[in-house]
Order: sequence, then C-alpha cells, then structure tokens
Amino acid sequence: MAVWIWTLSILSYSCVTCGLKSKNWDSFQSKTELSHLTVNHETGTVYLGALNTLYQLTKDLKPYPSVEEVSTGPHLDNKKCTPPIDENQCTEAKMTDNYNKILLLDMQERKIVVCGSLFKGICSIRELENIANTTYYENGSGEKSFVASNDENVITVGLITSLKRGRMMFVGKGNGLNDNGVIISTRQLFNGDNREIFELYADHAAIKSAYPSASSQQFLYVFENNKFVYFIFNQNNNPGTINRTLIGRLCKDDESYHSYFEMDLECQDGSGPYNQSNAIYASIPVQIPGQDNEILSDTILIGLFRRMGKGSLECAMCRFSLKAINEKMEQNREKCYMKDDRDVFYKPFRTEQYEAQCPGNSSQTFPCGSEHLPYPLGSKEGISAEPLLKKDGINLTAVTFTVENGKTVVFVGTSDGRILKVALSNPAKEYASILIEKNKPIQRDLVLDATHENLYVMTTNKVFRLPVQECASYSSCNQCIQAQDPYCGWCVTEGKCTRKKDCERSARAKNWLWSPEGVCLNITSANPQNMSRRAPGKVELTITPLPDLNEDDQIWCHFGNMVHQAELQGEAIICQPPDEIPPTPKGQGKETGAYISMCFSCASSRWNCQWDRENHICEDVSPDQDAIKQNMEEECPHFLNPSPEIIPMEVSTKVFFEGKNLDHYQIPNVGNETLPLKLFIKIDKVMIDSKLIVTLYSCSYGRDDCSLCLAAQYECVWCDARKSCVYKKRCLSATETCPPPVITQIEPKNGPLSGGILLTIMGSNLGITAMDVKNIMVADTPCIFREEFYSVSTNKSLSIPYFLTCPQAGGTILTISGTNLDTGSIQDVKVYLDHEPCRKSCMVVIVLLYFSGGRNITVVGAGFDIIQNFFVEVVFKPFGDISSKRKKRETEELQKFEGQTISKLNDTAIVFLSPPVLEDPENYRIAILIKMDGHVVGRDFQYVADPTFENFTDGIKKQVNKLIHAKGSNLNKAMTMDEARAFVGEEPCNITTLTEKDLYCEPPEEQPPPKRRQKRDTVNNLPEFIVKFGFKEWVLGRVEYTQVSDIPLSLILPLVIIPMVAIIFISIYCYRRKSQQAEREYEKIKSQLEGLEESVRDRCKKEFTDLMIEMEDQTNDINEARIPVLDYKTYTDRVFFLPSKDGEKDVMITGKLDIPEARRSTVEQALNQFSNLLNSKSFLITFIHTLENQREFSARAKVYFASLLTVALHGKLEYYTDIMRTLFLELMEQYVVAKNPKLMLRRSETVVERMLSNWMSICLYQYLKDNAGEPLYKLFKAIKHQVEKGPVDAVQMKAKYTLNDTGLLGDDVEYSQLTVNVIVQDEGTESVPVKVLNCDTISQVKEKIIDQVYRNLPYSQWPKSDSVVLEWRPGSTAQILSDLDLTSQRDGRWKRINTLMHYNVRDGATLILSKMGISQQPEDHQDLPGERHALLEEENKIWHLVRPVDEVDEGKSKRGSMKEKERTKAITEIYLTRLLSVKGTLQQFVDNFFHSVLDSNHVVPPAVKYFFDFLDEQAEKHDIKDEDTIHIWKTNSLPLRFWVNILKNPHFIFDVHVHEVVDASLSVIAQTFMDACTRTEHKLSRVCVLFSAFCLYKRKNVENYYKGIRQMVQVSDQDMNTHLAEISRAHTDSLNTLVALHQLYQYTNKYYDAIINALEEDPAAQKMQLAFRLQQIAAALENKVTDL
Repeated sequence: MAVWIWTLSILSYSCVTCGLKSKNWDSFQSKTELSHLTVNHETGTVYLGALNTLYQLTKDLKPYPSVEEVSTGPHLDNKKCTPPIDENQCTEAKMTDNYNKILLLDMQERKIVVCGSLFKGICSIRELENIANTTYYENGSGEKSFVASNDENVITVGLITSLKRGRMMFVGKGNGLNDNGVIISTRQLFNGDNREIFELYADHAAIKSAYPSASSQQFLYVFENNKFVYFIFNQNNNPGTINRTLIGRLCKDDESYHSYFEMDLECQDGSGPYNQSNAIYASIPVQIPGQDNEILSDTILIGLFRRMGKGSLECAMCRFSLKAINEKMEQNREKCYMKDDRDVFYKPFRTEQYEAQCPGNSSQTFPCGSEHLPYPLGSKEGISAEPLLKKDGINLTAVTFTVENGKTVVFVGTSDGRILKVALSNPAKEYASILIEKNKPIQRDLVLDATHENLYVMTTNKVFRLPVQECASYSSCNQCIQAQDPYCGWCVTEGKCTRKKDCERSARAKNWLWSPEGVCLNITSANPQNMSRRAPGKVELTITPLPDLNEDDQIWCHFGNMVHQAELQGEAIICQPPDEIPPTPKGQGKETGAYISMCFSCASSRWNCQWDRENHICEDVSPDQDAIKQNMEEECPHFLNPSPEIIPMEVSTKVFFEGKNLDHYQIPNVGNETLPLKLFIKIDKVMIDSKLIVTLYSCSYGRDDCSLCLAAQYECVWCDARKSCVYKKRCLSATETCPPPVITQIEPKNGPLSGGILLTIMGSNLGITAMDVKNIMVADTPCIFREEFYSVSTNKSLSIPYFLTCPQAGGTILTISGTNLDTGSIQDVKVYLDHEPCRKSCMVVIVLLYFSGGRNITVVGAGFDIIQNFFVEVVFKPFGDISSKRKKRETEELQKFEGQTISKLNDTAIVFLSPPVLEDPENYRIAILIKMDGHVVGRDFQYVADPTFENFTDGIKKQVNKLIHAKGSNLNKAMTMDEARAFVGEEPCNITTLTEKDLYCEPPEEQPPPKRRQKRDTVNNLPEFIVKFGFKEWVLGRVEYTQVSDIPLSLILPLVIIPMVAIIFISIYCYRRKSQQAEREYEKIKSQLEGLEESVRDRCKKEFTDLMIEMEDQTNDINEARIPVLDYKTYTDRVFFLPSKDGEKDVMITGKLDIPEARRSTVEQALNQFSNLLNSKSFLITFIHTLENQREFSARAKVYFASLLTVALHGKLEYYTDIMRTLFLELMEQYVVAKNPKLMLRRSETVVERMLSNWMSICLYQYLKDNAGEPLYKLFKAIKHQVEKGPVDAVQMKAKYTLNDTGLLGDDVEYSQLTVNVIVQDEGTESVPVKVLNCDTISQVKEKIIDQVYRNLPYSQWPKSDSVVLEWRPGSTAQILSDLDLTSQRDGRWKRINTLMHYNVRDGATLILSKMGISQQPEDHQDLPGERHALLEEENKIWHLVRPVDEVDEGKSKRGSMKEKERTKAITEIYLTRLLSVKGTLQQFVDNFFHSVLDSNHVVPPAVKYFFDFLDEQAEKHDIKDEDTIHIWKTNSLPLRFWVNILKNPHFIFDVHVHEVVDASLSVIAQTFMDACTRTEHKLSRVCVLFSAFCLYKRKNVENYYKGIRQMVQVSDQDMNTHLAEISRAHTDSLNTLVALHQLYQYTNKYYDAIINALEEDPAAQKMQLAFRLQQIAAALENKVTDL
C-alpha cells in the first residue's frame, strides 16, 4: 500500500505575475520638534506645525513647490505681558520659542487656522494653497483674542464648524500658570455683530475656571456629531487625587453654554480603572461588527488609557459607543432633574465640588438646557468599558481607525516608536507590529489619507507615510492567511495575496479567501483513501473551499514530479494515477509481510488488508474466505483470563490462562487450553496474539502501620519480625493483633464549651473497620462516634466558611465578621434569619391598600398561560382579644372575591384589583390568598383608612389659573399620582401633584358638559369635579370657568398721562426758583469767605502743624493696631440693611429666621427651589417688573428688595450682573425715549439703580480695603481729632472746630486743656495720660478716656461710656463724677450738665475708670440716689455750653428774644475763621483721599472700567454725543452711589463710632466730592463754597480720571465674570442667603396674584412652567396650597 501526496494547480488565463513591495517609506525630517499634522484630503497636501516653523508638503512628503517653510518664532515675548510687546513696558521680555498649538483646515473657506504659544496664544489665518500668505493677524485686540494656551506643556484642541451665524471654532484648552482661565470657548471666524475674528461669538460662549490654579485639564480630542460638540480631556482636581477622563457635551447653537454636561469616561478591568487617557479618536465606521455578528451603524470612540502602579505601567484600549454615551448623559440629566439625592452631580471647573440643584421635569423639555437650569453640570456617574487590548511596560500614545471588509482596523502608536495593527473584536487581536523609529514616541496626530490606503505617522521630528497593508509580501496562501490581516486575502485564480479590490474575481464565491477567516484552499478528502500498488485507479478529490470557476479554467494534478490534467465533475476533481509509482516512504505504507506480522495489527489496520491463517501473513484483500478480513480482529487467535491476576514481586508464581480461536493450531501434549506463563507463546515458531493483563503488587507500599496492612485487599500480613507489611508466604511470624493506637493530630484544635462540633482524630493503628472503635473520650467526656465519617486513612483539614448565601432571596452574600470564627468545622456552622434557615426566602413584600379596594396588584411569575382557574380569597386573622360581638370571627373568615376584575397581562404577570374590606380591618391581619389551579400563594397586606376630601366652598370652584386644587387628608398613603383619577364633568382632569393633603389637576381648556345633567336647572348646569380612588369616588362640587376682564386702554391713558404732565411742570418751576435762590446765597457767602481767607492763613499753618504732630501719633497707632476694617459680611450688612427702618435689628443683620423646627427642613428645601426659580432670567425679570408696577411698592421697598436680591444671588454674581445689565438697558431706553438721559441714575427710584449701588459696593470692597481705606481712615481720624480739640456742646451737638456752618458753636466758650492720669481698675496700676478739656461733660471725658485706653482695639470691643464709672480722688477721699447729680447748677427749670470745671478737676489729676456695679464705700457716694432722681426728673431742661436761643427766660421781651435769635444765627467773621481754619488744617487729608479714588494712574477697580465702558458703549449705541450726559452717568454711578455713601458713613467699612459732630463735617466733604465731580460751571453748593478753589481744581482731575479710564485696556466679560466668581466663592457662605430668600418670598406672597398672572401671560414663562413651580413653592412655604 502507499500514500500519495496530491496537489492542485488552478490556473486562470488572466493570471498575472506577483511581486513584493519594498519598505522604503516616504519620509520628511523637520529641523525642530513637531507638534501637529493635518492632511488636505482634496489635494493630499500635508501641513506640519513645528516649533517656530510651519511646513507645507506634498502627499509623498516632499516640499511643496514654490512654498517655503514659514518661520513663526522665536520672538520677543513674556508670558505675563499683554501683546503687543513693548520693551519699555515689558522689561522681562526675551526671545521666546513659539510652540504650535492649533493647526486646523477650513475647507469651506479655503483657509488654515494656526495658533501658537506666543503672545498669550493669539491665532492667525493663512491661505490653504500657500501657508506663507497670512490673511488675518491681529495682536492688539487684548484678551478677547487670546485663544490658545501660552504654556508649552498645556494641550489645546480645536474644531471648525458652521453655525447659523457663520463659521465658528470651538476651542478646549487646559489652564497654564499665565493663562486667562478660559477652558472651553466658541470663537467666531468672521468680522460681524460688532465682534472681531477669534472673539467669543456671544458674551457667555465660554466656560471659565473660577480658580485657574485649582484644577488641571489636558484636552485630548474634540469632535462634532449632529447638533453636539464633544470635548474629551483628563482632569486632576486636587494634588494627590486620581486622574479622571471626562467627556463633555455641548449643543453647538447654545450661545450661553446652558447645555454643557460632562461625565466620566472609564476604561477598567477587574483590577480597577485606567485613570488617564493618552489619546482618543472618534469616527463613524461604514460597518462595525457587533457581538452578535450583526452590522451596526454608530459613531464609536476608541481610546488609549493608562494607569501607573508601583514601578509598572499598564495600558489598555477601550471602545465606546457614542449612542450609549448620549443615552447615559440623558439618563444622568433626568436623574438630576428628578431630584436624585446621591450627591453625584456637581458644578464643573470648581475647586470645591458644589452640589448642583436641579429643578424637576426639565430634561426632555430643555434638551439644550436653559437659563433657569443648573449649568454647566457634571456627573460622577459615567460610562465604562472593558479593555479590548492590554499592554504592559510601554505607553500607547496615538490611535486612529478605519474599516476594511466590515472589520474595524485600529492603528496604535507606542512610546517605543512602533505602530501596532489591531483587528477590533473582543478581545482585540494585534496582528502586526511595525517599527517606525526606534525609541521615538509616536505623536498624537495619526492621520489616514483620503483613500485610507496610507497612514501618516509623526515622531519627534520626522513624518513617515506607510501603506496600511503589505499583502504582496506574503508569497503563499498559508503566509497570507496566517497574517490575519483584514486588508489581505488569497486570490485563488491569480495565486497571490492581495486586497480584495485588487483580486479580479474577488466578487465571485471562494475566489478571494479573506485572511482573518483562516481558510486556505485544501484537499479535504480523497476517494479511495488508499489503494494497492498492484491495482492503481482514479482518485476523486474534494477541494475546500471550491472556487467558482470558468469553463475555460484548467485544473492540474501533481504527483511528485508528474503532472496530469484533472477533470471537474460537479464539486469533485478526478485525478488519473501516475504512470510510475514512486517508492513508498518508510512507515507510510508497504507490503504486508515486511511490517505487519501480527493478526490484530493486520485486521485493524487502515489499509485494505487481510490475515492469512495458514501462512500467518498479512496480505491484500482477496476472495479467500478463510482469511481474517479487515476490522475482524476479534477472530484472531489469542490468549486471555490469566490466573492468578495478582502476582507478588518477590515470589516465583505459575500463571494459567485461556486460549481462543486456536482451532487451526496443533498444540502437543496439552489436554486443555491452559498453559503456564511464558515470556511469549510460540507454536511451531509462530507467535500467538495475547490479551493477558497481569497485576503485580507490593504489600509494603503505602502501608506503614498494622491497621493499614490488615485492611488491604491482597494477601498481606503484618510481620512483627520485619516490622513491615509483606506477602503472607514471606513471613513466618505474622500477627493478627495490631499494636496500640497512636494519635498524631486532632482537628479542629479549639471549640465551644457547649460542644456540638465535629472532631477529627488522625493517627496510626486506629482500627481496621469502624466496629473496632469502642469508645472515645474528650476531656473525660464521652464523644459520640460518627461511623459514616470513619476512614482508615483519614487525613482531613476543615475550616469555618466566612461567606454564606441566601439563594432564594436573590443570591445575596452575607458577610459575618467576629472573633474565634475558626471554632469547629464547616459542618458545625448553621445560620438562621429570623428562626428560618438561610436557604429559605429572605424577602417580605408589604402593600398598602385602602379599605374601599380597587388598587392594582401585579403578580409576577412564570407559566401563567396554563392556568385555567384563578381567584382571590381574603383571610381575616385576629391579632388578639376582641369584643364579644366579634367572637364569631375568632376563626378565620374567608371572603371570596369574584374573578371578573382579574386580567392576565402575559405569561409572566397577572393583575387583579384589591378587594374591599368592611368594618374594622385594623383589628385583623389581612392576608390575600391567590389560588391558581390548586396552587396557593399567600401574602399579607396592610389596609389603611380611605382618604377624605373637603368639598368646595359653596359647592363651586372657580377655574381661573389652569389648575384645580382639592384638599383632603391621607391622599397618597395607598395611591400614587398615576393610579388616581379626577374628572371635570365627562372629561378627565390631568393630575399633576398628589401629596398627603393636596391634589392638583389640569382641567380641560374648555368647560365640558356635566356627567349628570340637571334637567331642571338650565342656568347653572356646571360640570362636577369627581375624584376616583380605586372603587370609591367623591364629588367635591362643581367647576365654574371664568375669565379675567381687562381695564380698557382708553381709560388708562388719561388717568396716567395728565397727572404726570402736571407733576413735571410743577417740578420745573420749583427747581428754577430754588436754583436762583441758591445762586444768590452762594455769591454772598463766597464774597465773605474770600475776604477772610487771607487773614486766617497763618492760623491754619499753625493748626495744621499741630494736627500733623497729633496725626503722627495716630499713624503710629494705626501701624501698630492696623486699620479696623470690617469683614465682608458685616460690611455688606451695614451697606445694604443698616439704613432700613429696623436698623441693627433688621432680620438680615441678626440672621434669625423664625421658623418652627418641625418645618425647618421643608421650608429650607422650598427656599432652595425658590432660589432655582430666581436663577431663571425670565422669572426674575417678570418678578421685578411686576413689583415695580405695584403702586404700594414704595421707593424704600425697592431699595430693600434690591438688597435682598443681591444677597440671594451673591453665589452667582455673573448672573446678577447679567440681570442688572438687562434692566439697566431697559431703564436707559426709557430715559432716551423721553429725551432726558441726564436724569438717569440721579436717584434710587428703581430696583436696578439700587442693584447698581450694591454691585459697586461688592466689587469695590477689596479695593477699599487695600487702597482707599487708609486715606479715608486717616481723614476720619483727623476730623475727629480736630473736632475734639475744641469744645463740643453735648446737647446742641455743635463744635468750635467743624466744617459745617450749621454745626458751628456760635459763642466764645472759655476752656483750657487738661491732661489727666487715668487708672483702669483691674487692669494694673499704671496710669494713662489723656488730654481732655475742662469744659467737657463727664460722658465726653469717659469717651475720650476709652478712646485713648482702648485705641488699639476696634470700637465693637470698647466698653460703652454708660457702662463705666469715673472716680476722682483729689486726696484721701473719692468722688464719683456724673453728668447730673444733686450738685448740678440750676437756673429755674434749666439744669446744666456737670463738667470737669464744675468738679474743679485740675491738670494732672488722677481719675479711676471702673465698670458699673463695682462696690464702693457708702460714704464715698452718698449723692448717687439724688443723681438718679435728677436723671429721672422730666421737668428739668438741660444745657451744656450754650443755652438754646429759642428757650430764653419768659421774663425777657419778645423783641429782645428776636434780636438774640438773629445774633446767634448770624455767621460773623470771627466764627467763619474757624471754618477756614479747620478747612486749611484738613486740606491735606482731603487731598490724599480724593487722590486715592480719582487717579487713573493708580489701580482702577475692574468693575469701574467695565461699567464705564458699558456706559460709553450704550451712549454710542444711542447716538448720545453730549459729553456732559456721559459724565453725569459716570458720576451718578460711582461717586454718588458709592464714594459719597462710604465717605458719609465710615462705620460701613470701619469698626468705628461716628459722632454726630464728626458726621456733620464728613457731610461737607462728601458734598464737596460731589461738586468736584459735576461739570456745571460756577455753581457750587453752599457747603462747597468753603472748598471753592479746591472744587474747581478737582473738576479737572475728575475729567482726567474718566478720560484715563476710557483709555485703559478693556476688561472683557470673561475677566469680569472671573472676578465676580472669585467674590462669590470667597464670601457667599458667610451671608444669610436663606434669610434673604425668605424675605424675598414675602414680596412674592404679598403680590402673589399679580406675579402669577404676569407669568401666565409670558410665553417664555409658560414654556418653562414657572407659574406652576411658584405655586408648588408657595404650597410648601405656607404649609398649605395657595388659592388658585
């Protein structure tokens, strides 16, 4: 016999010669480091962005004809300087490299956008055909043109797309140390809408980090899909935390970024997440193989991730579906809006993860967000995928993919310079690895050309173009198939490895064999399988797979070197045998006699052979019937059944066996068929087949003790002499009794004292059977022997399990922790739950039902379709003793419930209605038996009392607000909103809210007919309002549809316009008259003062010198104790609320919210919802307009409301600013239309004007604290010192030294200065010198002493003057000094306040200051009762220095009184000199303060620049060219609204006390400040006459100040928003926000109906259901539902 090896050749007439391609790739080398690569798919042009250079190359990476490389750097720059760079201004500028940040093609506009790191990341636009030509570049536009990051280590990504307004570029970048904080932004690529190229296309089209240094983002990828743009980036919020990879989504047309949403993008396996992504690529493959071999169409993302271990690097590749990502985002948004309370939502790009508050039912209504929804929004719950490919030790750095033949092919770059080719499946298969450049990392930009036939690969400074496949390099089908390359396949007819498109017959079946399928053309079978060399014949071959051939194709059979043409018959190929048969290889088939010499081998061989009994040879098959044919090996002669079967090794033994099929052999001298065992059996030199199996055994093996030996199955004995187990014939002294047992081990080693555990004893000679064990004792206690566990060779080790399962309860794993849990063994441990074994069910279902029944109950199971009879029975089981009337129910009662209310939903669910129960179900445990063809399922149900409803008042509910409200109790205890039903007449009423006490529903738009018509009542046939819960229904009354009537416009106009015109004319007349009168008075006073000014000049110099000496001491005190600036909360409380009617007791200052503790949680939640409502711009604007339209809403109320609003929105000052701008534009429009723009901002007559004042106060707090605070404080201290150096009348509050002529002390008062030594009791014996006047009252002396003693402490920590006692000790006696006592001077009804002169206190006297209530000797103060009496005497009139001129004695004539009155009121030259003296003394301090706030060369607060630019912009928009108007606007917005307020009230910013006399002088300076800011020539107020020259001089300074601000660099919206966000973050938590919201709601409550009506009339509010949300909030806050 022989085996022939056949091969086939299938040759087509179209066969071509195959060749191999070389690996000589196209390449290009850059002079500097490469950053970006992009390809023009229309022309194939390649663009490279490198360090300081741009390249334009052909598709084969040759320099582009006529286009040279473009140099982009280095240039003179510094990261901290704003371009353009001026060496004089930016002294630290140096030559700086330009790193390419963005390289984007705009194919629609035929341009390329290039951004670099120089000059704050500005960009340029170049020609697509020649990048050397720049079409746009501007470096002087300021921050609005700063696009990319100027940090070389921070990545910037970009995307160019089209929006409705034109071409836009979305940009995402991280935050460098000197970046502007913008994370994501939308930049316009055209000039228009008053915006430049690369400027934000809308004011809020950016997301800016509030804290630039707090978080680090590294952007990886940006792409668009349908209406969304997606950003993918890594983020690390805080040092030391785990990185996160996030995907952010944004609606492309969302100008305000309301729609931004981000969540985690996780790639993780069983070891945890790969927490940082290296690269991501997204595309829409033509075909994607799904897990079920279906072809899916979806955008997929393939990302490369890594994680760092201890000294190890692990990388992975994961695939994500964009459809699944979008679905997960929508689920998360819906969870947020449905009030998910798991704290998974946050506000992105913040240091602290602020919890986001989401209003309900908004996810579907506002798919792109809205102003009243939280934005931007982030979720900690993201989407996760398992790795498709893992790599250890190398970093995966770049990725892209395509689809070939329905299979996704991924190209992955590595850190060691290789490209991995991966066929995407699960798991992914890496089928090739190509070395690009050794140890040079592959850069992130991995780009395919337009045909996807070549891949551009970029390393550090080189670019390569390599083909995506190398099919031609495989010379055989096996090589081609083993490559597993999705691009390649074996072209059968051409005999080469090609791509499918390169194989001419690839479209025909089996002509192109795809590499990943792993199938080559093979001969799978031959018939016959073998043939004799002596009788060759045709061979039929089966080919798999057989290709679809043409009729003219030829097939050849090869046998060795011989070739014959084959025939194709159907699917079989017929080959002729060769003419000459070559020699058969050894072992593969030969003649029988040579190799097959045994019958069994011959008869069972695969060849067609037979066994010749006579000749004892194997031969070809013949007709001879006496031969043993193929597969008849059982007929061969052989021996079997040896005896014995077990033979000891050490003893010679005879073996007997039987013979079979020995008839043909002659066996001499044997009477039977048993023969003794020989090595082999031969008869006449013929060897007979044998099937003998003999078992040899050894007794000593594995039997080391007597018990094991005697328990053996063989004839083994224990030999005492040899101390071992041997065959019985080898031992002469065998024993039948074993030695005593030996215990070697006991398990477990500990157990409970109560016993009951299994104990395993191990050792030797422990018996042969269980019956040998007679008794076991443990600690002298009998042990129960468990025979079923007995084993001669027991050796078990058991341990206690730590995890137990409860399979019928869902497979939950219970973990039991404790100590000594290894006590006993696993068989000893049993776990019970509530007296039931753990294997029992662990679930109890409780359902609440109403007495009246009718609630749907669903039974879930399987096989319900075979149930024929289904019914329900109710079982009553009494809980305990019941009344005698109910004894008949002590046995279980059954109440059968008819089956007509039973419905089958499907094979797995049955629904039935809960049956009604009667009388007193609370005394019974009620069970419902569900019977299904004899199978009974029982469940306990809890019944509760039916709900109750209140009927409508007078039986009628007027429907005016599109909601009907029904009140009751117990409404939602056993019924959900979806199950309850309500009807208005015959039409359903849609239930929107169901609480325990309230039901709201939306009635039909038009009044429906009643369900039960009243035939007799045709006038008032109104529809009923019916509520149905289950089987029971309630009729609460009838519903009347009403309409709200409007006042006709013809009546409104006359009522409004006529009074307004009258008021205007009257105002103009009064104003002109007052102006003329003031001008005459001004001229008179001015002439008087100018004559006196020279005469007091010398005196001023002396006074000023003295004051500077005193102020030097004050300055030292300031430097020592610092300026007592108030904290932010106290500052805002005083600025906003101290002027209110309640003053310091205002609830916003005290912060006390009077809410019952039981309702506090509900109220706080409702207030938070109200806060969300205020964040809706539509609601807030409507709210403010509605309040301002109310006549009762006074000016004081507007001021207070605006302050409340400022606190409530303090956490979102950007939004507050936006609202203020909107309202301000409306206000400006009103004044411009009325043609009186100069009057704008003159008073706080609107909410927005007060909002502006508060906004300025907020924004200038830090500037006031850091810059203007010190000169203001010194001015205040100088005035205070100057006033106190002269007499001050404690009753009339007039002073000798003041700036206010009305507060000037008109009489010459004799006084002298004293220095007293003050000892403060309980604070040591050291005295403090204090300067006082002998005309000072005792209270004034106390105040001066306290001021001096506690000068280093803030005023709030000083003791009050009425809480201390001043004691004078002229000698051995002591005297209490008081303002009034029995020694006070009397003159009729007049009583003079005591002074130091009254007590005769001299210079150098010692005074003791002690706290009120300290015990004194009785003899020292016997006049105290008289003092108290004097203070309480009402008839006394007191005076201090000057008796009031209008209270002269009655004895004087009226004429004399009038003369006296005129004399005291006159401003004589003597007294006016004091005004000039004080003015000259304080002039320097006034100058310093004015200079600190009106000098543009110093620091100007960004809020001032921002708002002034806004005013200039609006003036230009409204074509207002009058500089006076713009000047007035700026003056009214800053000096009038802020500086004057602070100047008049230093206690708003400082912890000081402002005396009335000091306040009078501050008012003069404040008015001077205002006059200096006006442009009206030669018109000064009366008080400003004192500073006339100063005012005129400062006017020029003010104009220069406004001009300087106009010329400053613009403050962008982004910068302002960042500044405001920082203020919000730093101070919001300290404010009483909740109290402000509660106070704001009081206005809502007061004008509730008007607000609701306004919201319902507003289309935007209707769309967002703002009225309904306000109604819900009102219901919660008032613990009832408002009357709709």
